[in-house]
Amino acid sequence: MITGAVVVVLAVYMMIVLADLRRNINAVSAKIQGISDRVDTIAKQVQEVTTEVGARTTGIVRTVDDIAAGAFDIVEKYAPIVLGLAIVFKLRQLFVRR
Repeated sequence: MITGAVVVVLAVYMMIVLADLRRNINAVSAKIQGISDRVDTIAKQVQEVTTEVGARTTGIVRTVDDIAAGAFDIVEKYAPIVLGLAIVFKLRQLFVRR
């Protein structure tokens, strides 16, 4: 009889422990879900920032490319003139010294 009573007490105690364990697991699961939701929100914000940075970088690259192309056009147009002037001034220096 004592053995049966001990088994009943142990069974009741085990049910209490299992119920407490279940509550704790549910609480931890809720905390993990909250953290997961925050991580998802942060990931979405990072994606938005990455997209914005990509768009701005593309704009900057286009602007720099346009400016460089304009500068290259100027160099192509006026480089022969500047080179010719440099040659004339150099020849003038050579003849003026003599």
